[in-house]
Amino acid sequence: MEIIAFKSNMQQSVGDFFEKCFSAVGIPYSPMDRHADIADVEQHYMRNGCFWCLVDNEVLIGAVAVRIIDI
Repeated sequence: MEIIAFKSNMQQSVGDFFEKCFSAVGIPYSPMDRHADIADVEQHYMRNGCFWCLVDNEVLIGAVAVRIIDI
């Protein structure tokens, strides 16, 4: 296992991962609405923070992110 910073070629894996996570707890995944930040990690996290992925044998198994929010 390793933690790596998000790369744009990982976007589909991130979307698939979060869709599975939300589905597991009964929350619909809405990448065009409520979860638009996850659908475009580069825009929402990599410019104002960072998004890290936990991968095991090149399979995404976890994620964490930090970003600056203007109040």
